[in-house]
Amino acid sequence: MAVRRRLRKPVLIALMIFPLALILSLFLFFNNWHFFGVKSIHEDAHKYKTRHCLAFYPETDEGKAYARSLCKGVKDDKVYDYSLVPYGDYYLVSYGNDLKYFVDKDMHKMEIKELTEDAKLIFIDYLRYEIKKNDTANYYNSSYIANIDIDHVDFDKISYQLEGEELKVDFTEYGYQSAIPLKYLQDALNMNLGYPYEVYRKPIYISDIEEHPILCLTFNDGPDFAYEKGICTSEKIVDLLNRYDACGTFYVLGKNLQNREAWADYQAYYFLTRAINRGHEYGSFTQNRYDLTTLEKEKISQEIMGPVDYAKSFLDYEMKTYRPIGGEFDEQVLSAQPLPAILWSIDSLDWMYDSGQEIYDEIMSVRIDPGDIIVMHDIYEESYDALVKLLPVLIDQGYQLLSVTDMLNAYDIDLTTLKYCYHSGYYE
Repeated sequence: MAVRRRLRKPVLIALMIFPLALILSLFLFFNNWHFFGVKSIHEDAHKYKTRHCLAFYPETDEGKAYARSLCKGVKDDKVYDYSLVPYGDYYLVSYGNDLKYFVDKDMHKMEIKELTEDAKLIFIDYLRYEIKKNDTANYYNSSYIANIDIDHVDFDKISYQLEGEELKVDFTEYGYQSAIPLKYLQDALNMNLGYPYEVYRKPIYISDIEEHPILCLTFNDGPDFAYEKGICTSEKIVDLLNRYDACGTFYVLGKNLQNREAWADYQAYYFLTRAINRGHEYGSFTQNRYDLTTLEKEKISQEIMGPVDYAKSFLDYEMKTYRPIGGEFDEQVLSAQPLPAILWSIDSLDWMYDSGQEIYDEIMSVRIDPGDIIVMHDIYEESYDALVKLLPVLIDQGYQLLSVTDMLNAYDIDLTTLKYCYHSGYYE
């Protein structure tokens, strides 16, 4: 009897402990003990936990959904904590390489509610890029590519969603998708995302197919500005090139840009920025149009670098090449400054002719080889008239109309060591 009484207490204790031990075991089984005591760097973070995964998230429905997506299928004991990085008027919630997304000050996912015209133009740039890359039959059809523009593309049939630091765009009607970095869209969408300013330039796809040779259209002596929009030839030529997704290189005179009225500075900024956005390139045609071979070395450098320094300070744009007046240069000119001289292999003689037809005939009368550089001027109405006929013909013949630096890069010609270039096969 005494033995039974002595055993009763341990048995009762055991019966009480067993359920607790069972509950604890089950708890540990379904809730990995490795996560005990693990905390977020954010005091107000919420947690989403599975047996092998623990994810901290900002308190919103979107945050919980992202945490869930991180833990989906995880079987190797992972902990996900986020960093909250201020980006302008927003925060970037980042889980490293696994997941990134923007939120507003209330931690709700950033939304793009409406596309501005500038944003639509960037969409068009990326759509044309995809068409050139994947659909050469239509891209080298001047009528087709001219209608891939803001007035003809149905934006109601385009869907897009934010994914990390990109906007994923689905061009459903055309069967393509693109990822546009948000740093290129922040100004176009009037959103302060905190990215450092840089001049946007559309994406350039360069085909290596033999049937699509590279050709460069270059223009001297501009820009030609006017008081009214749409009547200066520089602007008309830029817009015409844009219509066919063609890129030109413009060698500008510094005196045409600087020392002008305040309203004209705005005009220059707007015009040049818009042209660069659409893929065009600018280089120096000297400051005052002097023959460089007649100048002292220091003066040569000042003449060439005048437009270069202006573009850097005014636009934060880096000119990478220059063109000497009349194509005249010597060793002193080449050594006076670091940029390469870009000459030409086909002369349109547009300064000499009285009609666009004559200029067109002059260009088409010579054999055009891959990597050729054509020289024209964007200060003559006749040059514009010639291009109206020339551009669709070149596009339909399969030419890629690229800027000079894009052409040099395509032929692996190193800009940093290049002295001069007449075309892709004649340079030093």
